[in-house]
This record gives sequence, structure tokens and C-alpha cells, in this order.
Amino acid sequence: MSKIQQPSKYKIRLKLDGPLITPERFLIGVRSWFGIIKDVTENVAKQKNPATWVVFVEPGSDVIGLQAEDIRVSPEIISQGLSAANNGLQSLENKSVRPDFYSYNTLTKVGRLANILDLEGKQIDKVH
Repeated sequence: MSKIQQPSKYKIRLKLDGPLITPERFLIGVRSWFGIIKDVTENVAKQKNPATWVVFVEPGSDVIGLQAEDIRVSPEIISQGLSAANNGLQSLENKSVRPDFYSYNTLTKVGRLANILDLEGKQIDKVH
């Protein structure tokens, strides 16, 4: 389902692949993914809005990212939250056990992200 690239401590990236991605599926995917990141980092930090999230797009690519700015907790907490979000999504690909820091609400967002995949491969066929 999803593999999120995580090259730096305070950034995380999402890539949606497919031959024809509708705006509706794109928005559902990005909103769901952002919600997962926000929920998990808040659960790790044990507080609401531990950072301000800023969207970035890498020039010449189809990669969308989030970067934590105005961090209001230890920066290591943000790094742990991003790792927990990434590791949780990867573990859900293989087993149906709720990952650490994933609430029921977060799992609902994971379901929405998974539902944007088009099994016929005509729209979004991979999230990573």
C-alpha cells in the first residue's frame, strides 16, 4: 500500500503513482496521509500541534512532502513521530495489528489512503 520515504529528521515524503490520477483521489490521498502524520506525531508528543506542518513539492518531481517548522516540543519527538508514522504504515501492509501511536481515528485515515488505490491500475496503482 504505502512506503513513505524519510530522508531527514523533520521531513517526510509521499509519492502517488499511476497513469491517470483524478483530482478527487489525489486530494483524498494527500489529506489522509497528512492526517496520519499529524495524528501520530501528536500521539507521540502527547500534545496537540507539536509543530507547524509546511507542504513542499520537490522541483521537477511528483513527490509531495511535509516539513515540521515552528517545533514546539523536543525536535527528537518530531523525528520519533515521523518514524512511528512511517513504520506503522509499513507494518500495516503485512499484518492487521494496530501500530503504536495509531488511534482508531488514524486507522480510519489509513483505510481512506488504501482506498484510493485502483486495483485495475487505471488511476493510482502505488502509494510510496
